[in-house]
Amino acid sequence: MTLQRGGMSVSFRKIRVGVVGLQAGRSWAAVAHLPALRYLSENYEIVGVANSSRASAQAAAEACGIQRAFVNVEDMVASPDVDLVAVTVKVPAHFDLVRAALKAGKHVFCEWPLGRTLDEAENARAACGREGPDGVHQYAGSGNARDAAHERLVSEGFVGEVLSTTVSGWGRIWGGTVADLNTDGYLLDDANGATMLTIPVAHTLAATSSAMSRRCRRCSQRVTLGCSPSRRASTCRRMPPTEY
Repeated sequence: MTLQRGGMSVSFRKIRVGVVGLQAGRSWAAVAHLPALRYLSENYEIVGVANSSRASAQAAAEACGIQRAFVNVEDMVASPDVDLVAVTVKVPAHFDLVRAALKAGKHVFCEWPLGRTLDEAENARAACGREGPDGVHQYAGSGNARDAAHERLVSEGFVGEVLSTTVSGWGRIWGGTVADLNTDGYLLDDANGATMLTIPVAHTLAATSSAMSRRCRRCSQRVTLGCSPSRRASTCRRMPPTEY
């Protein structure tokens, strides 16, 4: 593909994406990932789907207008037609899928949390470094225009000096009852790593932390606003705390 930019012709190939865990009209892949990737179609191409069975993948591919249904994940990560694997299944399967894709030399985009435990998450990150491809884990607010606006307002001083923040919310499907055990029953077992803390609270804290921080001009690390000078200095040794 060739684009004209700044009077110059730039040739590049779109990143070819395989999606793991797609159910038309109801999964995160269907309601969030596909619309985003299609909006960015200048850079990304959705080439196939892999689900728990070939029949499920075929049904999802047909319903979502995707050309290829892979037999399974192993078939997808072995394909030379896939550059990046988007892992959008339930948390317990994240680690094995991320590891399989990285081992096959594919780049990976994985929903948060990266694994059921800290150990799985750290091992996945280490595998990314060993295998060479890039890996990205995503929280719900990353790239969100609303959260980016919050961050901009704070960084521009619109709300004044931030001294403290308070987060409140509710857990929805982590309440007193579970409406659909087939879909949400796995949330009841903490060993699955899909708890109120690791999903809604972690997503919220990540977005809040991003909005309530500023990047150090010398090292690009984020420094939390409202911290004491000594706390800021311990974050970045290269800049005096007064210069954040």
